[in-house]
Amino acid sequence: MRVQQIVQGKATMSRLNQYFDLLYAAGRKRRDGQVAMAEAIQASIIADAVCVCEAGTGIGKSFAVLLAAITARELALEQANEDDALAPIIYSTGTVALQSQIVENDLPTLLSLIKSDFTFALAKGRGRYACTKKIHELLENRHQGLLIDSDKQQEDIDLYGNMADLLKADKWDGDLDDYAGITLRPEHVREVTIEGASCTKRRCPDFNQCPFFRARKEMRSKDIVVVNHALLLSDLALGGGVILPCKVSETTYLIDEAHRLPETAVSHFGSMFSVSGSTELFTGFAQACNRLLRLTDAHTELQKLLAEALKKSISMVESLRQIGQSLSDNVGLFDEGEYLFKSVPDFFKEPLKRLQDDAGGMAKSLSKVVDVANKDKENELDPRLVSDAGFYLSKVQNITETITRLFDDASKPPIAKWIDEKGLLHAYPVSASQLLFDGFWKEVKSAALFSATIRAVGRFDKFFTASGLDLMQPAPAAQQFKSSFDYSKSRLLVINDGPEPNAAEHLAMVSTVIHGAIKKASAGILVIFTSRKMMHGVRDNLIKTSKSLTNTILSQGDCATKQLLQKHRRAINKGKVSVLFGLASFGEGLDLPGKLCETVIIPRIPFAVPNTPLERARVDWIVSIGGNPFFDLALPNASIKLTQMVGRLIRSEEDQGNVIILDNRIMQKRYGPELVRNLPGFRFNQFSIASIQL
Repeated sequence: MRVQQIVQGKATMSRLNQYFDLLYAAGRKRRDGQVAMAEAIQASIIADAVCVCEAGTGIGKSFAVLLAAITARELALEQANEDDALAPIIYSTGTVALQSQIVENDLPTLLSLIKSDFTFALAKGRGRYACTKKIHELLENRHQGLLIDSDKQQEDIDLYGNMADLLKADKWDGDLDDYAGITLRPEHVREVTIEGASCTKRRCPDFNQCPFFRARKEMRSKDIVVVNHALLLSDLALGGGVILPCKVSETTYLIDEAHRLPETAVSHFGSMFSVSGSTELFTGFAQACNRLLRLTDAHTELQKLLAEALKKSISMVESLRQIGQSLSDNVGLFDEGEYLFKSVPDFFKEPLKRLQDDAGGMAKSLSKVVDVANKDKENELDPRLVSDAGFYLSKVQNITETITRLFDDASKPPIAKWIDEKGLLHAYPVSASQLLFDGFWKEVKSAALFSATIRAVGRFDKFFTASGLDLMQPAPAAQQFKSSFDYSKSRLLVINDGPEPNAAEHLAMVSTVIHGAIKKASAGILVIFTSRKMMHGVRDNLIKTSKSLTNTILSQGDCATKQLLQKHRRAINKGKVSVLFGLASFGEGLDLPGKLCETVIIPRIPFAVPNTPLERARVDWIVSIGGNPFFDLALPNASIKLTQMVGRLIRSEEDQGNVIILDNRIMQKRYGPELVRNLPGFRFNQFSIASIQL
């Protein structure tokens, strides 16, 4: 086996070099880090292993990863038997924007440059596709005049009629993001989409024309399928190979923006439900049940199951009302609108337990309704029976899943449990590490995880712990590939005196330094704040000092981010100075090359205050296992965020400028040097307020 891998490695390495030569011949600049990263990932895929890569900004990581995967797949295809069907490569991104960039730009460009006929597809969840059956039902309802508002009725007829016509003429594939008509409002999207439990699948008369199932069928024949982390995790939660083409054990995964995966998994593997919303929903089930009974066509078994479901729903409503009353009676326990608990409190334990039992019973009955209706071949049952029963089934299953987690006191890592003032019951794991290991890493064929920021305070261990990779034996290989940018042409200026960040005088000092930077600037400045209050306070100070700055400072939230950036670009293009004030989202992913950003100012180290119930539960867990919340959680997270913030300065090989950090803890605390070591290789200078030289 080892000899075979060496032979395969030599063959793919040669092909990899050939493809890089094609890139260089087309004018692409050689980047040693890009080549080294591609070679490392290629070797890992051939060995059916998992690897982790931190790739500095500008390294060209998407091309490196894709070339590695393509060459390894080409060799596998050549060696496969004629009847073998290789699973598509899954490329997962952290955001929809990056997902689109890979499909619309990176993949077409790369495949064109290397003259490859590889195929690819963009995978989306069911909620991004129109349901043809629902469109026809909506049209029928509107034509029957079931709306009182005649204007809206005609508007809906025009919209849904246009959708139906485009689908019938095969001029639209049902992807709501590609709908060329009017901009869809959220209510339109809700109306034309369908949940998985409500889908009648092959029993649907429109199954062969279904946009979602057509897209799923098509992606099975592709070489690369591009998804986002949420869709990937949805598939993993179902056991793998349900939403995406193949099983985890058959698939190679390329996970971009890997630093987002652990927290995305925490959100995905948790659940919540509303007490008041559920009360209203299941109070209305009696009316829905009468409608469902009319659709059973006197089917005795189905009628019995629906009667059982109705009985359970009535009991559920009673328990929900008791829970709601218990919460109202104990409102004093809520701290700033939320009540965090480790075990379900006695004051609503009994009604919650009854709700769990009744919801489980209702789910069992509705599940049988769907199953019996789907298998019935003799009676031509109305497909709405499955879709409507499936809708309530999905809601009741969510309740049972949430309550099961609320009563789980033995899970390790534990479940964060809380209620908010709106009556929402939440249950989320404080860490998804074990869940990721059990459902992903333990089964995966091969995977490459990569991002510009994975290491925290210079180490990979925090990411390994958060993502469950530390549970793998042997541990995955982890490498850092440095950017080709020359950071030594730019400066990192760190204050070594001045007021503490929490002192009232700090805001005035920050205002003074920013004002001085604006006076000396000739292009764009980006200031990244850790709180909206401070951002507004500094802006107010500066405008009081000089009213001419009113139009110079553009603050996040004043208008849509896209419009804000357009204003900034217009000002810079006219030779003016423009200053962007932003919060955390401006510290990651914002691309302002050249004169758009020649100075980045960071008033405070981005230490997050654990003010959400999930964050507080995570702190309690770390303490309970003998850890230190600051060094195990706050510092690593701040290190990654700070690296992302300073990374806004250099976006191309020609860029240079200054990063200014106005938090004296960098120089005065023992963890300061660790934070600096994790940053790119800027020329480092410290300064005092009195001697600042920009």
